[in-house]
Amino acid sequence: MPPLARHHFAGQHIALIVDGDDAQTAFLKSTDGGLYKASTTEEPGGGYHLRGKHATVRELEALSFEFGMSGAKWALGLVQKIVNTPGEAHVPFNGSIIHADSNFRTQYTYEFMGARVTEFTLPKLDAKSKESAYLKVKCQPETMDFSIDEGAKLNPGAVDRQKQWVTSAFDLTLSVDGIVLATSIEALTVKVGAKAYQIGGVQNPQYTATGKLEMPKLSFVVPMMHCKKVLTWFKKAIVKEGGLAEDTQYEQDAIIDYLDPSKKKTLYTIKLLGIGPETFSVVKGSNEATAAIKFDCYVTGMELEASGEGII
Repeated sequence: MPPLARHHFAGQHIALIVDGDDAQTAFLKSTDGGLYKASTTEEPGGGYHLRGKHATVRELEALSFEFGMSGAKWALGLVQKIVNTPGEAHVPFNGSIIHADSNFRTQYTYEFMGARVTEFTLPKLDAKSKESAYLKVKCQPETMDFSIDEGAKLNPGAVDRQKQWVTSAFDLTLSVDGIVLATSIEALTVKVGAKAYQIGGVQNPQYTATGKLEMPKLSFVVPMMHCKKVLTWFKKAIVKEGGLAEDTQYEQDAIIDYLDPSKKKTLYTIKLLGIGPETFSVVKGSNEATAAIKFDCYVTGMELEASGEGII
């Protein structure tokens, strides 16, 4: 057997290009899915004991990628249209994912066409975390292609901006109760409806918007010594008899600020609209003593922008 020509592919040397332009996601962490799956059918034959099989319709898996928040401007631009202008939620885009060897020389290229965002997730925030902040995006392409061929070198890009993004630096502010000393905020996932349909002369399914936009829940944890204002809000709204009689007067807006490690500069801000209390529970500490309370709220809407101090 002749020696292998190459043996130094690097799993983390990947880049994302959207609509022919470098999306500046030099901090692309991982990708998954986006491949075809074929359905098969069986046809029994009366004079033979084995059943015949052949492929029927094909289905393209959803494609997901995770990348640093500092390089998320292109994705946040799409998300901004989805949550702020629902009529533009299903504007398709094309792109490619490039895999390189340890010398950053392109070896494998995956291309996708007609993709529509179906889900995106803002990272979980935790004051004890040591993780960097990454945005997760899931999309549904209509077609794909790939090639294995040596190409141009990747430009790794500078990592200084992404170093500023940590999941332990954040602020939570309620429009009525003010700053909340939360120790963690669960990840926020927004789902965008899309439905596949088949056309008689085409093997691949087509996708159309369903008009459904599913907002996340806001779940955050506050130490008991600092939760009086939020707990009072919950008590007035859902505990006290007749509390819900005030209708939407108990709703607030929430602002989440993503901060740099020094916690002096705001990198990015999102606004959650019309949040209301659903439930709360006591969180046990490591010593089995009651340490904090977790609050769960519904979210009516969201406002975000494709710009910020930490976005490129």
